[in-house]
Amino acid sequence: MKTFDYQSKLPRLPVPSLEETLEKYLKSVTPLLTPQELATTNKIVEEFKNGDGRKLHEKLLQKAKKETSWLSDWWLDYAYLIYRCPNPINVNYFFLFDEDIAHQVPQARQAAQFLTWSIHFKELIDNEQLEPDYLKGNVPMCMNQYRRIFTTERYPGRELDTIKVFPSSNKVVAICRNQFFDFEVKHSDGTYLTTEQLEHQVRRITEDAKSTEKPELSIGIMTAADRTDWAIVREKLEFDAVNRKSLSIIDEALVIIVLDENSPKTPTETAHLVLTGEGNNRWFDKIVQFVFFENGKCGVNGEHSPLDASVTGRFVDHVITQIREKKADPYSSTPNGNKPLSSLPRPEKLKWNISESVLGAMKKADSEFTAAKNDLDLEITMFKGFGSEWIRKNSGISQDALFQVALQLAYQKINGKPTATYETGMTRRFLLGRTETIRSCSIDTLAFSKAMLSKEVSDSEKLELLKKAASSHVKYTMDAVNAKGCDRHLFGMKLIAMQTLRENGLDPTANLPAIYQDKAFKESTHFRLSTSNLNGKGYLPGFGPVVGDGYGVCYRFMGESIQFMVTNFKSSKVTDAKTFRSAIVESLNSIKELIVKNASQPKSKL
Repeated sequence: MKTFDYQSKLPRLPVPSLEETLEKYLKSVTPLLTPQELATTNKIVEEFKNGDGRKLHEKLLQKAKKETSWLSDWWLDYAYLIYRCPNPINVNYFFLFDEDIAHQVPQARQAAQFLTWSIHFKELIDNEQLEPDYLKGNVPMCMNQYRRIFTTERYPGRELDTIKVFPSSNKVVAICRNQFFDFEVKHSDGTYLTTEQLEHQVRRITEDAKSTEKPELSIGIMTAADRTDWAIVREKLEFDAVNRKSLSIIDEALVIIVLDENSPKTPTETAHLVLTGEGNNRWFDKIVQFVFFENGKCGVNGEHSPLDASVTGRFVDHVITQIREKKADPYSSTPNGNKPLSSLPRPEKLKWNISESVLGAMKKADSEFTAAKNDLDLEITMFKGFGSEWIRKNSGISQDALFQVALQLAYQKINGKPTATYETGMTRRFLLGRTETIRSCSIDTLAFSKAMLSKEVSDSEKLELLKKAASSHVKYTMDAVNAKGCDRHLFGMKLIAMQTLRENGLDPTANLPAIYQDKAFKESTHFRLSTSNLNGKGYLPGFGPVVGDGYGVCYRFMGESIQFMVTNFKSSKVTDAKTFRSAIVESLNSIKELIVKNASQPKSKL
């Protein structure tokens, strides 16, 4: 089956029924509200269902009939491109590659082999030889996002950014010591450089970068700045032909590789550097940016706007698998495979003409980015109490549900109350599908958390509540991947309401329907827990918190362990990554203890 064969056969993203969405919404906000607040929300929802909501829903249905996807363009613009906050921490995610990938391989060799297999993956896409993704083994998924892995850039705008996908390029851009270089990955006859040849080119770059004094600042720091600030600076840069050429080379490059001078020791230190780095030595607008450290450790920094991490994940899994299995270089037998290294064109250093006003903006961006990265706390934990094998054999519970329930228990332990929780649910079974929110905090997870913290509830009752909470989570997950969550539907109706208000000359925020101004909506969309489960074959994913008083939590299951990452902002007075990490470990252990206890209880005879 060719890569894009199913595209014309995929169903369009549906619009759920209004009643179904509002029922699900009411149920999801219940654990977050007092009885009085819930009564108010019930009244507001009922009025919305019989009034504004009905009209907005009908307009959304009409939009869905006319367009390939009623959501995709809106989601790109309003979930990502309209926001003015800097990309790093707020938008970009990272993958931290496993230690066996970074087993003291020299930096240049590491970069070269990653480039070789990245090019190989791109060829699979271009030739439509990449097997389509499937949900549950047999439901085909949309492959459109794979077209945006390479030669794709987020381009800053004063009010709204854009995504630009460029024609296929033969160039890679490397950043080393705050300097930018580019080199061809193809010979003049159209064949690709071998891994050995790529390694030679990377070594040349590090040599050239070290032969000159390291600049204190680079234009890369602007990709870590406020988006409007960056848009204004980029406009100034493009008045100059030299700058215009350098920016064009970066924009159109296949990927960016960063040759970082650091040699981080721990996974936590490495992850922090992959996510943020030093700012000047990065280009956060590129969709795929590999980061290679001097000691061979490495990872990916990804811009999230045009594609989801699961797509980048499959790409990275392919690269890592080829490296682990020591696959032969696919380009070594080409006519130029034995071409003398010295005959390769030397990588070129990109040039810049920086005005005083641009330099001032760079200094400001550098200061603000330094403060932001220093405010981020990040903890990585390898929990060895059990893994996917134990869960499968002993619990009878979905592994993802078990971890999500553990998160709820951990948060309840620390804060004495639940909070709105986001988990990513993929909707790629639909054409141009992206995600739907899995609202992991539920009536049932709260009941379980309270029971676990009470001495008055028996172990058998606690186990039943655990199973009920897990079952509830699985049900919501299945609804989400089938586009039957409540968040995207409410989002769509909100945008139509805002558009209508603007057309009538009214303030689109102050005059929104009451459901969007109610405490329930504000509280249930303030995701203090933003979570994702991505079981990469050779990496741990991660990201920053999405609200100032929240956590980012990413996790993956292995046979005998669970690895997870927690982020928070140090400036927050109500969050602490170390404390929450410890609470998660305690919750996982207490859930295992509960399951083991009940398994060892003698069964009553009837």
